[in-house]
Amino acid sequence: MQVGNPEDAAGLEFSLQGPTLRFHTRVLVALAGARFRTTLDGRLVPGWWRSLVVEAGQVLAIGAVEPATGVRGYLAVKVRGGGRGSWERAGQAA
Repeated sequence: MQVGNPEDAAGLEFSLQGPTLRFHTRVLVALAGARFRTTLDGRLVPGWWRSLVVEAGQVLAIGAVEPATGVRGYLAVKVRGGGRGSWERAGQAA
C-alpha cells in the first residue's frame, strides 16, 4: 500500500464496520478498499486510497461502509521495528 511497507507486510482487513483506534506514536497509515465513513479526532478524513499521518494520541475512527462501494476495507500502518503488531495488555508482540 501507500505507506512503503514490504509487499508481505501485514495489514488490517475489516468488513461493513471498521475499528476505532488510538495511536500511541506518530504513524503513517493508508486506507483502501470500499469507502468507510472515517474520522480523525472527529474530523472527516477526505479521500481514500491515500496515506495519512496520524499523531500520537489521535483517534482514527473507521465507521460504517458507504453504500455501493463494497464491503471490505483495509488499513496499513508503516512497519517500524519489523513487528507485525502487538497486544500491549498481554505484553506480547508478534
